[in-house]
Amino acid sequence: ETNTDLIVVGTHCRKGISRLFLGKIAESILLHSRVPLLMVGTHAGAATAIKSILFPTDFGKVSELVFPKVAALAKSLGAKLCIYHMVPKPILLPTGIVPPTDLTKLMDDEKKNAEKELEKYLVQAKENGVEAETVFDLSENSESEAILSAAESRNVDLIAMAAQSGAVRSAVAGSTT
Repeated sequence: ETNTDLIVVGTHCRKGISRLFLGKIAESILLHSRVPLLMVGTHAGAATAIKSILFPTDFGKVSELVFPKVAALAKSLGAKLCIYHMVPKPILLPTGIVPPTDLTKLMDDEKKNAEKELEKYLVQAKENGVEAETVFDLSENSESEAILSAAESRNVDLIAMAAQSGAVRSAVAGSTT
């Protein structure tokens, strides 16, 4: 109703049982809002100038739609953009569903495909006057741990990412966002 361009909301970052019973207002807004949302958690430091933005992507449709907005934000702030893609190492079951020789080829193919996709994002950023770099991460961490580790190691000021899970998936399995 107010033609808002951005919603900023704080979150208590609750986990477990307290999250289940004490509500998830920020997450509810995230899942239903058509307006971009800036969530600030209890672990965030004092506000500073935003000079570096991490954009984790899975190369999905929603990331494609969100990226131009993130690039525009980076440009307006004069911030550098780090376009990040993480592929978790596959878990081999004791039955050996994926033979090790095929696993190596699978991971090589995944890396080549990811590098091509990252390059598309990089070109788009640079065409829009945004200084950018790409990072491909083959990590043993969970997605959220890998993203936070990348943000810390690159000393970024903001993580901007697309939220893609629906209300049901988020309630059952959680959301990386």
